Amino acid sequence: PNPRNGPGYRLDEMLDRAILVEPPEPPADESGIVFALDFTNGTGHGLRPIGNIALEQSNGRLVTSGGSETSFLATRNDLAIPSDEIGDIVIRARVDRGNFLRLGWIGARRTERDAFPRYKLDVRINADNAFHTYVVNGRNVLQRGLRTGEPIAQLLLLPSDDPDARVEIEFVRLLSRAARFALAPHGAEYEQLGGEQRRVLYMRPDQTLEYALEIPRDEPRLDLGIGILLDGRALAFTVELTAAGGPTILLDQTIATAETWSDHRIDLSPWAGQSVKLRLRVSGDAGNVGFWSAPRISSKPVRPLNVVVMVEDAQRADYLSVYGHPTRTTPFKEELMAERGILFQQALSQATKTRPSVASYMTSLYPTATGLWHFTDVLSERHLTLAEILRSQGYETAAFIQNGNAGPFAGLHQGFDRFFGEFITGPRTADVFGGPRVVSWLEEHKDRNFFLYLHAIDPHAPYDPEEPFRSQYLARVRADARPITAHPVYDPPWLDSPSIDSRRRLYEAEIEANDAQVRNFFALLERTGLAENTLVIMTSDHGEFMGERSVFGNRLWDHRPPGYMATTHVPFMVVYPERFREPKRITAPVQLLDLMPTILEVAEVDTEPLLLQGDSLVPLIEGQNPEFWRDRLAISEEPTAMEKGDPCNCGSVYFRDWHVISSRHFFPRSRTYQPAPHLQTFAATFALKVAPDARGEELSPTFVPDLLLRWRHGDTLRRLREANMATFATVTANDQGARVIDPDTLDRLRGLGYVN
Repeated sequence: PNPRNGPGYRLDEMLDRAILVEPPEPPADESGIVFALDFTNGTGHGLRPIGNIALEQSNGRLVTSGGSETSFLATRNDLAIPSDEIGDIVIRARVDRGNFLRLGWIGARRTERDAFPRYKLDVRINADNAFHTYVVNGRNVLQRGLRTGEPIAQLLLLPSDDPDARVEIEFVRLLSRAARFALAPHGAEYEQLGGEQRRVLYMRPDQTLEYALEIPRDEPRLDLGIGILLDGRALAFTVELTAAGGPTILLDQTIATAETWSDHRIDLSPWAGQSVKLRLRVSGDAGNVGFWSAPRISSKPVRPLNVVVMVEDAQRADYLSVYGHPTRTTPFKEELMAERGILFQQALSQATKTRPSVASYMTSLYPTATGLWHFTDVLSERHLTLAEILRSQGYETAAFIQNGNAGPFAGLHQGFDRFFGEFITGPRTADVFGGPRVVSWLEEHKDRNFFLYLHAIDPHAPYDPEEPFRSQYLARVRADARPITAHPVYDPPWLDSPSIDSRRRLYEAEIEANDAQVRNFFALLERTGLAENTLVIMTSDHGEFMGERSVFGNRLWDHRPPGYMATTHVPFMVVYPERFREPKRITAPVQLLDLMPTILEVAEVDTEPLLLQGDSLVPLIEGQNPEFWRDRLAISEEPTAMEKGDPCNCGSVYFRDWHVISSRHFFPRSRTYQPAPHLQTFAATFALKVAPDARGEELSPTFVPDLLLRWRHGDTLRRLREANMATFATVTANDQGARVIDPDTLDRLRGLGYVN
C-alpha cells in the first residue's frame, strides 16, 4: 500500500491468490521449434567457421575452440527464419572458461557477410565445464536491427569470449512464441501487439480463474485490455462478477485478430465496498493464448501525484542557455526555472552511452552493478526498476521512447503497463512530448496517479532540426567556417559543406526546437489540470562531444569515452509546484543515480528494503545537511571501454569542483597504435577544475603528475567495480538477461518436445 493511492488490485500480480475453477485444455501437440542448430542427431551441423576457429562434431555435440571477434561460426546458407514468430532462444552448452557466448543475426535486407554483425546478444555463461541450458527472451532482443516481418537470413555464434575456451554445444533452438506458454496454464509476461508492448496475464483456453476481492469504496473501476497471440484463431474473453445479488457479466467479447489491443474500462461503483468473486475466462482455439493487459481494480487517489521524466537524448548541459550558453537555446526552460524550477548545475551521468546510463538511473545502480556495459547486454529480470516499484505501489505506468536502447532491446521495459517503442511513437520530438498517443494516455489516466517516461531521440546525431530552427541557426554559421568532410552520423544529407561551426549551430537548433516542445507539454499539463500535482524531471542520458577536444589531433564528436564533462555533464531540472515553490540553483554535484530515490521519496515509497546507490535529492533541495552534499563523491564509469574478462579502472570521480578522470580512450585505438594497458589507464589520470558556472572544465594551472592521486583514484574505481560486480552476481545469479533452466523445467521441456 502507498499512502497516496487508494486500495486496489493488480490481478496479474495476484496469481497465488487466484483459484483455478476450470483447468485449461492441454497445449497443442506442436514441436514449437521455429529453427534449430541441432547436433544431437549426428547429421550435418549447417555451420561454417570464419577465421581460425576449430570445429568438429563428436558424440552428438559440436566442439569448438579458439573463437574471437574475427573467428566465429556462421550458418552456411541464407535462411528465412520468420523473426516475428520467435519467442525464446534456448542454448544448451558446456564451457570451461570465459564470460559469455555471443549470438548475432543479420536480416534479409542486409548484405554484410563473414563479419560479426552489429546486432548481437551476449549470454552470460557458467564456465564450470558442466552442461547448462540457457534461455533468452528472443522476442525482445530480436527486434533490434529487424523491421516488422523481416526474416533472419543468417545466424552467427561466438561460443566464448575466451579464445582458449573449449565449448561443447548440443543445440541452439529458436522456439515459437506459443511454445513458452506451454509450461504453465497461466502467468504474467510482457507481450507486444501492434507495436505496443504491455504487461499481461496470459491464459491458455479453456480456463477460468477466480479472485475473491473486496471492491474499493471510492470510485472503483476495472481497467484491462485483451488480445490474442495467434491471428485468425478466435478466443472469447469473459469477465463475471458475483456478489450477494448474483452473477453479472461485465465483459463478453470474442477476438480473432492479433493485430491490436482491445481496451475496456468498467465501472464497479454498484459493488463499492462489497466482497465479490471476479472470474476471468478464456475459451476457444486450444492452440492459441489469451492476454489480459494489466488487469487492475483501482480507486480514487488519496492524494494526487503524477511523475513525469522527460529525457532529451545526448543533450549536454553547457549548450543550454539556462545553464549559461551564450546562444538562447532554451528560452522556455529559462522562464520555467526562474519561476518555479530547481536546477542542478553539476548533474552527472553514470555512462556516456544510452543503454548503461538509462539502466543506471532506472535502477539507481552503477553500470557495473546492472550488468549493462555494452550494447550486447540486457537488464536481468531479477533487477528491480523504478517503473516496477511505482507500479507495485498503485501507479499507472507508461513509456514513450524513440531510442531502442532505452526499451525492450535492453530489458528496460520492465514495470511499464504500456510501452510504446520507437517504431510506433513517431520520429519527431513533438510525437513523444505531446503526440496523439501521449495526449490520449494522459486523458485516460488523469484521474489516477501515474508514472510517465518520455525519451526523445534529439538532439542526438544527425543534427537535423526542423524549420524554422534550421534556417535560423544556419544563418549564424560563421562566413569563414572551414568545411570538413561530411559524416553520415553527424551531418544531414541535405548539408553540402558541413563545418565544425555548422554542426554546433545545428545541435543548438535541435535543443531550441526541443525546448519549444517542452513548452507545449507543460501547456498540456495545464489544460488537463495536472500541472500542480505533477513532479516533472527534465534530464538527459549523457552529453555530446562537439569537436572541442581531440585525441592525438583527431577531434572528438558523438558520445563516447573519455568521460569529460562534455559527455557526462547533463541537465537536471525539477518542477513540482505542490512542494517546491521557490526557484533554486544548486551547485553541489549530483548524479543521475539520484533520480530514482528522489522520485520514491516524493511518492512516499519506503526505500528501506531497496538496494539504491543514489540518494534522494529532496533533503538537498530543502537545505538539509549541506556538509554531506558538499563532500559527497559522484562517480561516472566507462563500461563501454571495459572488457568483462579484464576490466580497467576507467571512469571519473567528482569531488566538490574537482574532476579526476582516467580512460583508455585518452590514446587513439587503431591497428597502428595500441598502447599497453598500463599506459591506457594509470598513466592517463588527470585532475581537472570544474568551472562553477557549469561552463565545462579545464586543467588546473597547478596540475602536476601526482602518483598518490592516481593510485587513490584507480583504487576507488577498482573497489567500487569489484563490489558492484559482486552485487550483480548476487542479485541476478549471473544471468545477465538469460536464465538457466532448472532440472524440473528441463524435464517438462523435454516432455513437450522442445529439448531432447
